[in-house]
Amino acid sequence: MAANSGADVKLYAPSSFEAGSTYSHIDPSQTGAGGILFPTLSDNTFYAGPTAVELGMMRDMGWSLTAVPEPSTYALLFGASALAVVMVRRRRRV
Repeated sequence: MAANSGADVKLYAPSSFEAGSTYSHIDPSQTGAGGILFPTLSDNTFYAGPTAVELGMMRDMGWSLTAVPEPSTYALLFGASALAVVMVRRRRRV
């Protein structure tokens, strides 16, 4: 509710039952912006991650959410390690 301006999050509830979608997704008419918990996604759509409302729902359901390091962090660490190994091997040759 906090990420939704204090209002309850409206769930997707079409007039006819849709297996796998009814009451397990967010109603797209509520926010207008796409998210991973929406019942359908447009073709060629990219979402960088869950919306603030979706993250709030996950926290409410008991998920523990932590930040994940960017892949570039791992690439930098790998590159620095490889450089250190090369420098040590060169020193041993001389």
